[in-house]
Formats: sequence, C-alpha cells, structure tokens
Amino acid sequence: MWMITAVLLWTGVAIGVRTLAGRVPVTDLSFYRALTTVMIMLPLILRAGRIGHGRPLRSVFHWFALRGILIFLAQTAYYYAITYLPIAEATVLNGTTPIFMAMLAWLFLGERIATVRWVAILAGFAGILLILRPGSSAIHAATVAALASAVIFASASTINKFLSRSEPASRIVGWTNMMVACVAVIPFLYGGFAPAWEDVPWVVAIAILGAGAQYCLARGIAVADASFAGPFEFLRVPFAAIAGLMLFSEWPDLWVWIGTGIVFLSIFGLARDRALFKHRTGAASG
Repeated sequence: MWMITAVLLWTGVAIGVRTLAGRVPVTDLSFYRALTTVMIMLPLILRAGRIGHGRPLRSVFHWFALRGILIFLAQTAYYYAITYLPIAEATVLNGTTPIFMAMLAWLFLGERIATVRWVAILAGFAGILLILRPGSSAIHAATVAALASAVIFASASTINKFLSRSEPASRIVGWTNMMVACVAVIPFLYGGFAPAWEDVPWVVAIAILGAGAQYCLARGIAVADASFAGPFEFLRVPFAAIAGLMLFSEWPDLWVWIGTGIVFLSIFGLARDRALFKHRTGAASG
C-alpha cells in the first residue's frame, strides 16, 4: 500500500507539471519542491544531527552536494519531458532507472552481475530502443531529456547506496534536498518569477505530492525488501497512461507499449534475481 500510494502521488506530480506547461518554468518547480521537502524533513535532519547518526558532515558533505546537483538535473529533465511528451512515454523512459543503476553499481561499486542479470539489462535496452525507434521522427529533445533523467537518477541512486552504508535515510534525503534547493535557487533568482494566483495551488500540490511520494517510497522499502517493493514503481506507467487519456486525450502508440512491456520484464527480472540471490545466500545484496 505504501508503494501504490507513492505511485499515485507521482502520477499527481506528472499531472500538475503537464497542467502548468508553459506557465511555470520547470526549474522553478524543482526549487519549490526541494524547499517544501526541506521544510518537512528539517525536524528529522536536526534530530539525526543531535543523536550523532552518520559520519561527521564535513566528510560526506561533498557527496550530498553532488547528489543534490544530480537530483536537480534529473528532476528538471523529467519535468521537461513530461511537458512535451505523452505522460506515459515520459514515465516509462524515466522508469528505466533500475537498468542504468545496475550498470553503474557494476562499474563504480564493484557489484557482480550474473548472466541472468546481463540478459535482463540487454532486454531492457532493447525495450528502450523500441520506444525511441532510432532513425524515426519520434526522437526529439524531450525524449532525450526523459532518458537522461533516468541515467542521472541512477547516478544519484548509486551515490545514495554508497552513503547508506553510514548515513541514516532522513539525513540523506534532507541534506540532498537542501542541496537541490541551493542549486535550484540560482536559475530561480535569474529567471524565476512568482506564479499566477490560479497556478499557486498546482505549484503547492506538486511540492507536497513530491515530498509525500518520497516518504511513501521510503516507508515501502523499509517494511519490505527493495527487490519486492521496487517493481511496484512501474505501476506509474498504466496510471500515467490513464491520466494522459482522461485529462489530455493522449495515448501512446503500439511500439511504446511493446517497448514498455519489455522494459517492465527487464526490471522485474532484475528485482526477481536479486530476491532469489538473497534467499539462497542470505546476502544483503547481489
């Protein structure tokens, strides 16, 4: 239920971003969302500092800063993609994060990838190619932005996995969003503006729904193994498709659906193999 709630909240964020398309800059939305999350998380951040959780801040601050920059870039790219692509297509391309994360964990964290995982990763890339259809007119800046957001989110998640070895989740989320707000305030000061009164409820909703989705995601992973909870995020695709059809009269073409099915099977295979590995060995990861 935590994961399904998170998915519903993410869908609400996508609806809000599409509704505000052309009226509020996507960088402004990233700033408002980060600022709201910091305000919500501030008590937990202060509590983590008082009770001495984690390493001294100066020893990990550069990782928080880097993760904040990456999250800002990924979030802004995703919002841009939602603005110009069908919501379902932008969602599925952004949802390929686990595929890229598996690759990055192999490259930078030294995690082993079994043969079955390589098959799942290659299948995932095949699904991406079907959605993108290289050589067709379907590829444009928004498509590249959606895929780039997945790669950058995967990079940020890899840093999160490294930090989680010593840092509590509240400190990681809180400080990351502080860094996102610090980065986002730069374009906000130079090109941002106060939204129109009729847009304010949507801006507030995007910020609150985004913070709520982060919390529900953390709770879902806390009460169930990530390899079980993670694939539930892919429910964003049918929910986004329904929202796009009902609210914006858009429906992805057949190739997008075929590619989506292949990507889903890839992510499910990665999660299932990890769960079986843990069941056989009792290892924390594999």
